Amino acid sequence: RWKRDSVTAESKSNKLADSPMWLKALAFLISALVFILAFLLPVSQMVSGVYQTAGRVMDAAFIEALVNSLKVASIAATLVVVFALLINFTLRISRENLLAKGSMLSSTLGYSIPGAVMALGVLAIVSRFDKWLYHLTESTDWFISTTLIVLVFALVVRYMAVAVKNLQSGYLG
Repeated sequence: RWKRDSVTAESKSNKLADSPMWLKALAFLISALVFILAFLLPVSQMVSGVYQTAGRVMDAAFIEALVNSLKVASIAATLVVVFALLINFTLRISRENLLAKGSMLSSTLGYSIPGAVMALGVLAIVSRFDKWLYHLTESTDWFISTTLIVLVFALVVRYMAVAVKNLQSGYLG
């Protein structure tokens, strides 16, 4: 029996408690089968693969790649949070500012665009910038399209929507 203000609602039957034992057992078996096939089997295969290949894979190059990946992720996550805070704080201070509204709307596009389309878009923009730098300096030392900067930029664009929306719920709420 639940009561809210003066409205009362009662539950007369509990379908699971009223069902026969064989139906409960069948429901349990189906749920267990789904759990085993969808979770336990794939996880056990992955753990088995790691156990079999750990000796060949875990070397200095693997640790270096792991550390580099963590560095890139940390840099991108820090930039995402800083930019999201900046956008939300600007929008909170001046709700009528069109630049703040536009940056809020454009920052959420990265999550709705498929990853491959966004990657091609980022590469197209950066390759144009590379060509411009080449014509400006006549040097091939300015190839930005193959650097860490582009990877961090793509990650920031991709995950900006998540940070902006989460902070927006707390900031503007």
